[in-house]
Amino acid sequence: MAGDRGLAFVVIGLIGVSAFWVGNARKVPIQPTVTASTPCSASTRDVAFVQSAMERQTADVLLGELALERATAGVIKQFAQKMIIDHSRLNHELRRIALFKGILLPDELNSEDRASYAYLSTLSGTEFDEGYTAHILRGQRAAVAEFEEEADHAAHSEIQRFARDTLVTIREHLRLIQDTTLQLAVTAAATTRAIGFLY
Repeated sequence: MAGDRGLAFVVIGLIGVSAFWVGNARKVPIQPTVTASTPCSASTRDVAFVQSAMERQTADVLLGELALERATAGVIKQFAQKMIIDHSRLNHELRRIALFKGILLPDELNSEDRASYAYLSTLSGTEFDEGYTAHILRGQRAAVAEFEEEADHAAHSEIQRFARDTLVTIREHLRLIQDTTLQLAVTAAATTRAIGFLY
């Protein structure tokens, strides 16, 4: 009887722990850890890179969608559409790698990206165009540096390959946003001159 009571207490305890875990699974803070069923086989550096890349690319997709709604310049909308397509594809590949390597991916944007999204959401017209291009220009420069570092020093070959392959796309994005920024500046200057001629 004593053995049966002890077993019952153990079972009840396990049920309680399981219920607590299920109830709080969505509240677990984002950490570079993995589920117990899929041991992480990536280095700490690679884990941090994969998680950061997912946050960055997800932010680029969301900001691209915002640009489609709020941008006035057609060239910005074209660029935003490319960002959505390219980074959605890259996110799919990154999720596959993370699943294979047992890396837990973040389920929300980091605080900096959330703040940027919230700020840009308050803008419209040419103010949005300027704010969006400036933000993306900074972000793509930082992304190039981050991916170059991982491409040179990644511990895992598949993550290194992803970084190297993605660099081609990110460098193209950087070139495009630089061209877009220049084009907008030229257009703004021409508009200012035209207005000056009217007065």
